[in-house]
Amino acid sequence: MKRKFVRAFFALAFFALENAGGLFAAAEDAPPHRDATAEITLSPDASAWWPVSNARLSLLPDGAGRRPVVSDPKAFAGAAHGDLAYELVAGETVAEGRVSLKGDGHGALLWDHSVQFDQKNRKNAVAIRAQLELPARAFAGAVWEADGKAFELPKSGERIRGRADSAKTFALRFPAEKRVYVIAFPEAVPLELRDERVSLGGSFRFCFGSRKPIPVKPGEIRKLSAVLSSPAGPVSVAYARPWTVDGEDWADVAFKLPPKPGSAFDFSVETEKPAGKWGNLKVVDGHFACERKASAKPRFYGLILSREQAFPTDKEAKELVSRVTRRGANAVRLTGVHDVLLAGSRDGVTWDKRAAGKLDALLATFFREGVHVVSDVAPVNPRVPFDPAAFSVWRKHAEAFLSHRNRTTSRRYADEPAFVAVSLNGRASTANSWPELRSLALVQASYAAWLAKKRAADPGFGKGEAPEPEALANSSVHGAQGKWVQAFIADKTEETSRRQRAVLEELGAKVHATDRSQTMWMDGPVRFGARHALPAATANANPVQEGAFADGRGFFRKDPDEPWLMFEASFPEPNPHRALECMMLAVRAAGKNLDGIWRPLASDPAAAIADAFASRVFLAENVPSDALRENAEKGIASFALERTCGAFAPRGETAGGGPLSFTAKAGDALVLVRSLDKKPVSSSRRLLLAHLPDVQRRGAVFSDFARTTLVKEGTAFCARAIETEIALAHDRASSCKVWSVAQDGTRMNLVASSAENGKLRFKATVRGSRTTQLLYEIVAP
Repeated sequence: MKRKFVRAFFALAFFALENAGGLFAAAEDAPPHRDATAEITLSPDASAWWPVSNARLSLLPDGAGRRPVVSDPKAFAGAAHGDLAYELVAGETVAEGRVSLKGDGHGALLWDHSVQFDQKNRKNAVAIRAQLELPARAFAGAVWEADGKAFELPKSGERIRGRADSAKTFALRFPAEKRVYVIAFPEAVPLELRDERVSLGGSFRFCFGSRKPIPVKPGEIRKLSAVLSSPAGPVSVAYARPWTVDGEDWADVAFKLPPKPGSAFDFSVETEKPAGKWGNLKVVDGHFACERKASAKPRFYGLILSREQAFPTDKEAKELVSRVTRRGANAVRLTGVHDVLLAGSRDGVTWDKRAAGKLDALLATFFREGVHVVSDVAPVNPRVPFDPAAFSVWRKHAEAFLSHRNRTTSRRYADEPAFVAVSLNGRASTANSWPELRSLALVQASYAAWLAKKRAADPGFGKGEAPEPEALANSSVHGAQGKWVQAFIADKTEETSRRQRAVLEELGAKVHATDRSQTMWMDGPVRFGARHALPAATANANPVQEGAFADGRGFFRKDPDEPWLMFEASFPEPNPHRALECMMLAVRAAGKNLDGIWRPLASDPAAAIADAFASRVFLAENVPSDALRENAEKGIASFALERTCGAFAPRGETAGGGPLSFTAKAGDALVLVRSLDKKPVSSSRRLLLAHLPDVQRRGAVFSDFARTTLVKEGTAFCARAIETEIALAHDRASSCKVWSVAQDGTRMNLVASSAENGKLRFKATVRGSRTTQLLYEIVAP
């Protein structure tokens, strides 16, 4: 019987750094992320707290947009003792910390964490908290106790908040299994429960310690200690070892981009050209419609180009357009282009002529090849809803952008039918920027006027709940006051949106404008020393078991007045499930009848291949709302459409989607099948099959097997060398031929196959005789 462990996260160091000027943001106002510096696994028999030595520090943005980093990650990797030391750098503030976790000789663990701050250049207030994060799927129904008061972690229903103000002893009980875990502090500490079942983590998070930052003196030491124990028996400590991607289990991947034209992996043949051929888009019943073809119901599968990516040389532009089109995408999303267009600008508005010429040429090529474009209309500035001066600057940028005439097409951007839309505020998130906005006098004045207007209509509006204007500098978008702050932000955003749309109307812009944005970040491991790396959101867990795409998570909510969500999803390497997540996203988004989704322009094999299949599902299939079938217990996902089917199975499991079935004997496998001749999969004369294992970079070093923290970057791509027996029901199974296909779409070897009971059978083997094999072409006479 396999021993199963339930992983929890106990944050040994959880910092909130603030000063009077609001330069450092409190952690509860930062984007969702894990703040664990050590992982602890709760074992079923309550015999051990298993801390893993991949110590990750809180990622807190400071005023300059930088993140604290660990200067010496080697202190954590593969630790074989109970002491971990680190240095945390946050702007000009340096903190030296030490974590100790050892047995007390009586069956319990003593945990002690101390932080010493060296603040020569800046005075800060600091809060140190510990955190216990429990995956909701595993811990719903458990009972938590705080100083004698007991509460249940709900299995369903509305989100809840913690009810204990402070506690000296915290216990987590599983009544049916008689498991008990206890955390005891030397003295009572503030306690807060955060119900995050709608977030990607899907967890209950307990925070121990004061939320209020307290000023510290140079050289002062802060401590937080506890005893970890279980009445069921003694507990022990074990440390993980670093895990390296290397050895014979991995096969090197020579990935070539873009695919050869006309090959089985060239999906550009299905893209309608040129972009915008049916005129500008309009909105009918909440969806896009074409100006000159009412029957057309356009959808857009877009890839994201950031900053310099949108300004390639002529040679690079040709390859870039091929990469996008042959992957099946029919749109691109430009972000941060103003950073390049305005580089060196004296007035901050006039574009660099050379950069503008490159952008014009690239867009003209995209339009010709059937690729539509979405772009920010101005640089991102979260002050725009509150600051008249910031709005004035936004207007100047919007006028410059929309009035610009493309030198290649001779059309103004404002008139370009291939522009799907312009984003009014880009990725500006007032909620995420709230920590730096709430202390501004202009924001406080705006809030005071908003609150006064609300109370003029309803004297009881927010009484005793909404923060008063004088307390706004300490407010948050979370907690009891959060809904009132969010209501204020929503009203200001809507007011600003109306003013922005009026500007576009004055300019005679025909492009659609949107200020709706939604993102789904399911990122890879935290990278030591990476200031701008996004934090991990899923800890590389199976997204099916995590319920990552469940309706209750708040994704796929469509505004009835908007034709789409600016739905951006990122599952980059080295996340081992990025290909699966890509397909799940496409099937779910299509089933929810969204008009557009956006993905990063990845260069790795897993993401590139999955993107190609996902684009076909989203753009060319009729997808019912229940097309995605998930077995959370086994971690299996599948879907079966007319021309595309696929399934994912963890090692040892069997999965199938429509005519496809297989057993993942050697390792996790995602198998996708696409008809290339517009016929159903079971009768198609030409099919492309993708057999996708875990794809990583050779030599990458992770802190432990769970791969939640990347200690060392790898080099070339390699794939887990698995072999999977494929069965595909086909009306000409006995006469089908199977070819292995290189990543550029070139046919390589004829693969041995057989037919049995109307099913084509063959072995998909990653390690081929000539090269690594991830693609197969199936041909029937």
